[in-house]
Amino acid sequence: MKTASIVHPSLNRAGGAERYLLELVNVLQKAGYIVCLYTVDKTDWEKLGEIQGISTRPDKEIYRQEKRLEPSNLFSWIKAASIYTWILVRAREESDLSINNYGEVLPIISDISIVHAVPVIAKNGNAYNIPLWDVLHPIFRYLHGALTKKTSKLIITNSRFNEKKVNAHYHTETKVVNPPIATASYYGEKKNGRILSIARISPNKNLQTITQIANRSHRNRFIIAGKTSQNSEKILRVLREMRNIEVYINPPRMSIIELMQHSSILLSTQPDEAFGMAVVEAMSMGCIPVVYRDGGPWTDILGETDGVYGYAYENAVEATERIEEILGDGELRARLRENSIQRSKEFDSEKFGLKILKIIEDFQYTRGEDWLTKGYKGVRKIGEIKALSLRR
Repeated sequence: MKTASIVHPSLNRAGGAERYLLELVNVLQKAGYIVCLYTVDKTDWEKLGEIQGISTRPDKEIYRQEKRLEPSNLFSWIKAASIYTWILVRAREESDLSINNYGEVLPIISDISIVHAVPVIAKNGNAYNIPLWDVLHPIFRYLHGALTKKTSKLIITNSRFNEKKVNAHYHTETKVVNPPIATASYYGEKKNGRILSIARISPNKNLQTITQIANRSHRNRFIIAGKTSQNSEKILRVLREMRNIEVYINPPRMSIIELMQHSSILLSTQPDEAFGMAVVEAMSMGCIPVVYRDGGPWTDILGETDGVYGYAYENAVEATERIEEILGDGELRARLRENSIQRSKEFDSEKFGLKILKIIEDFQYTRGEDWLTKGYKGVRKIGEIKALSLRR
């Protein structure tokens, strides 16, 4: 049987990229592949299943450490990057097809790389909160230029918006496969007029925009639900100061679904959101999307059109006006809700599976005996010799 390896730093973040990976594992297994997952840390499958609602597991799992991957200082970041590079090489050499599921940093080494977020090389500022990034950034750009010679032969990205970002920096074949969405059916659940935002509680999610909107909409109630990270506390303090904002920290999946079922509007605030899986999922449950006029939610989900599936905005003033317009007009809400529900069906898991499998099956690739292959074989040989001497 054919073997496929998928490499990802950690599934314990349990976000959109991790859901994409689980759906990909399922697609490959159904197509007859034996799938091996390579990660830096051990996956907490019970917690992942609780958050994502998916029971899929790879046929084989290889990881380097029991402790959860949470780099905090420069040394731990360098260590994590080194380990990840090594397992990319190992996965490529030990399988018929290798996939790098973290291509937004460096889409290298594997046969296929998947880019879920705007590539780091295309971002301004310190998107990953890496210590001493001002010093390291020039080094990263130099290494990026040197390593692009090892760019994967195919890059798959999750939106037309992100495809443009990728093509500006990588000269390789690019395909767009929108993420698989766990769409649900709307059965006319009573809506409560609340405005829901689902996002990681992080400074780079632009959640402060919600406080600006909430300041202008005192009679409306806003809900923010999402997972926390090491740098969440500062933004949490700001959000909790607002009397008309409720914050749900690390909610289980069933709580997220319940919030979507009863909220009236899904408010997305990240300007460079590559796609916006939560936007589509909420649309399937009758939430009307109000999104930033940029990024995947605008280009790929709303199709760059206002007033068909939802609305877009450029600033807090415009967002407030759109929200008031929707909440104040019952006929408009009914029309947008029905349109957005129908639109969400274009992103279901079945369509994702058919499209990505065809791309993989049509993909032609060859591997040469390059320096990475020789280095990998050399290290493995040393390990075998050492193990043999210890047995003696």
